[in-house]
Amino acid sequence: MIRTEKQAARWSVRTYLIWLVLACLLPGVVGALVLFGHQYRQSHVDMEKNSMLMARALAQAIDNHLLKVQAVAQSLATSTALTGGDLARFHRQAGEVISQVGLGTQVVLRDAMGRQWLNTSVPWGRALPRHDGAEYVSPVFETSQPVISNLYLSPESNRLVMSVDVPVMVRGEVRYSLGIVVPPEQFDNLLRAQSLPGDWFAAVFDGQALLAARSHDPAQFVGHPVADGLLRQIE
Repeated sequence: MIRTEKQAARWSVRTYLIWLVLACLLPGVVGALVLFGHQYRQSHVDMEKNSMLMARALAQAIDNHLLKVQAVAQSLATSTALTGGDLARFHRQAGEVISQVGLGTQVVLRDAMGRQWLNTSVPWGRALPRHDGAEYVSPVFETSQPVISNLYLSPESNRLVMSVDVPVMVRGEVRYSLGIVVPPEQFDNLLRAQSLPGDWFAAVFDGQALLAARSHDPAQFVGHPVADGLLRQIE
């Protein structure tokens, strides 16, 4: 009986010491868990913030590129050779400009019916492609404002391209639509230049929700529609 009481006393002291140690450790454990949770939430917030900043930087880079193309197109649209009707001379001028600035591949001049009057990718005097481009240029004639097209199939290269079209004003009226063709590869280069983390990817979509550029494997995806789930999030 005496031995049992001593053993019980010894275990009660041991139990007391264990609880004492746990009581000392508990605030540290709880504090560590709270700190971990805070750091996790903060890292998530930082990741969202960094993603937003990166997306805005990419959008700014794309916008700046298109604005440069638009500025070149508007400058060409005021050429006296063009407004004066000397299309042969303007063909030479536009070809020289587009080869020097490196912001597009060709200059195309269309009327309100979409008929081509000039294309710098085709030698002057040679027959131009029979292609109805009215759907691309009609907004220019309707608004007298620059327009950025959606992706379309180029009749010259048989590849998907976009264009920046501006009005050519003659005697206060829109006589032509002057467009500079922009291949999606130029957007791909802008996306890659941002040095995204390896597990990130960026993409550019046109107004019809078709993929116009992608930082990874663009050749495989350009021209494909946005996945429904992603499109709902974008909208």
